[in-house]
Amino acid sequence: MAKQKSYQGAKENISRQDQPSGRSLLSFFIVLIICAAALTYSPYLLDVDLTPRMIFYGIVVLFFSAVLMLRLFQKKLFPQAAYFKHPVSIGLLAFFISFLLAFARSLNKDDTDFDVLKMALLLFVFFLMLVMHAKKYDPFPVIAKCMAVSSFLFLAIAILQMKNEYEHDLKTGVPFIIDYTIYSSHANKNTFAECLVIQLPALAFGMLYLKKGWRWLCISALVVSLAMVILLKSSGALLAFGIAAAAAVLVYFLTAATKKSTLLKYAMLLLIIVPAVVVYTNKPLKSKAELTGRFLFGNPDSVIGSTLKENSVYERLILWKSAIAMIKENPVAGKGLGNWKILFPKYHPYDARYLMYDTTRFTRTHCDYLSVWCEMGLIGITTFLFLLFYGLYSAFKITRNATDQKERVKGIIIFSGILMFAVIALTGFPLERIYNVMLLLIYLYLAVIPGSKKEPVPAAPKNNWAWALSFLTIILISGYAVSYAAKRMEAEEHLRNVINRQIKGDYPLMLKEAMKIDERHFLMDYTATPITWYKASALFLNHDVNGALGYYKKAVEENPNHVQIITDIGTCYDQLNRKEEARAQYHRALNINPYFPDALLNLAAIDFNSGRMQDAYVNLKAIPREVSNLRKSKFEQVIFTALADSVYRSLDPRLQTASLEKKVKDINWLRSLDLRAEKKHSGLVKELIEELKSRP
Repeated sequence: MAKQKSYQGAKENISRQDQPSGRSLLSFFIVLIICAAALTYSPYLLDVDLTPRMIFYGIVVLFFSAVLMLRLFQKKLFPQAAYFKHPVSIGLLAFFISFLLAFARSLNKDDTDFDVLKMALLLFVFFLMLVMHAKKYDPFPVIAKCMAVSSFLFLAIAILQMKNEYEHDLKTGVPFIIDYTIYSSHANKNTFAECLVIQLPALAFGMLYLKKGWRWLCISALVVSLAMVILLKSSGALLAFGIAAAAAVLVYFLTAATKKSTLLKYAMLLLIIVPAVVVYTNKPLKSKAELTGRFLFGNPDSVIGSTLKENSVYERLILWKSAIAMIKENPVAGKGLGNWKILFPKYHPYDARYLMYDTTRFTRTHCDYLSVWCEMGLIGITTFLFLLFYGLYSAFKITRNATDQKERVKGIIIFSGILMFAVIALTGFPLERIYNVMLLLIYLYLAVIPGSKKEPVPAAPKNNWAWALSFLTIILISGYAVSYAAKRMEAEEHLRNVINRQIKGDYPLMLKEAMKIDERHFLMDYTATPITWYKASALFLNHDVNGALGYYKKAVEENPNHVQIITDIGTCYDQLNRKEEARAQYHRALNINPYFPDALLNLAAIDFNSGRMQDAYVNLKAIPREVSNLRKSKFEQVIFTALADSVYRSLDPRLQTASLEKKVKDINWLRSLDLRAEKKHSGLVKELIEELKSRP
């Protein structure tokens, strides 16, 4: 009898979770993680959204975990373990475990612990949504409304940025174009476009099933978002939209009750036609598709020097090639979390010219599948693929088993959202962006919770202390994550000040700001350049060469393949009159990047000052012609004049240095030198003569 009363009391308490107060808690949580997070960014940081959003999500997770723990002890919360036994939930946990295993092999744990905390917070967001989910609660309407609002927030910020750029270009007389200065509250225009695209399926649900006012808001958000994606010319986002739209139609026809065979034929045809039309009608996509075809199915060398070469497709092919090489070296265990960006320069990715100059440094492969396999190994890629595929399968099952049209549409919405993320991950890095991963987790949450008629029978939890311990763990970790991210954001602000002071030439204040940067919480910037390099550069610019050398050596330990750091070490040795050590460092940098201009120029200077003028000339000639700076131009003039003086005086003893420049312009004299050079001198002299002829 006592057991019966206890069970009855438990049922009454469980039913409280279905009351408006329980539902409103989850709704409020969804509003915060979608709408409020859209405004969480700082345009004054080098990465405008990553650290601010991590702080925001950490605070939200911390607050709701404390509230839920309180409700648990008040017997107002009864989490359903069935949701956590779903394969998607298990797959997400397994992926996080593989993330931790890869972290153990990281070369710089002080750099990658930020990524671990970020992934932990996102896992907690998913966990809390499942904990708060109440029986018969339909989260679709509130999610559609929130994504409509967040879309307009993103668009409003982007339009304001476009207005400012247009006014600036109008004043300066520069033609206005939409480029990477338009990023809304995201890292760049591509992640902005990808975010808009991933939200489109939820907007489609609102367009179909919300009430009149919200319906028109969703329609407007959908149309304007799609127009913005087209304006941004984000090929990955457009491709994801085309494939997901065609796949949604295919799933709809596959689950149709009648005429399946005929509908399937049309659906398969649509699946081919829609992406093809998207590619053909979009010029950037069309040119990139042409380049990819030439690279993969033709002669790869045919794209060298092509105008198609230096675009995002070609650079991705280079990045993927290096990632595949790393995977082949360690396919099972992987290289370790965050190690690709450090190892990448060793694989000589210098087919694209701008990679030769080290002005563009890639820190990701631009393909999450390759990144995961490369760094996290076979376990990582297996769990990641399982998570996506089972999420798609669960969405397909919801569509197939639906008893009414609305449930079928819900399944298709979930399927499309997950598929869009999966397609974007082929050519982008949505796993790195905290907001885009959160959108994926929302679709996975919708895939996990059953339909209202399939809800698990509520049962009182067997052990409240286990749930309480879970909440306590989340509170502690999220609290630490907030503290860590806040210190990191402070360090990022100091780094911004360092760069601004350097631009202004205020080196004493630059040094002061550099020494305030907390390396423990911000080891490397977003180009894989260690913070110690900035400190070393500040010391060098303040004429403390020995102090700079110590920091440069520490920086090269943190990133041993960073050619700029290695070259700067050589410069310090040169300043300290340790010429052979300087020469060794320049050669070390050139072994990694044979075309790095600073190393070649500095090596040429050492050779010239040592009297090895021909070696200096060879090194100077190796610098790509596209490189143009005042130091190179002046040094070229000195070396060419000195070397020409030495060579030509051997041909014509009467020639004086003062008259050399005048003689060089004398074509008849140069022709006579050509004839003599053929008889008496090496090909180097001929090359020098041609070089002098080509100079203005």
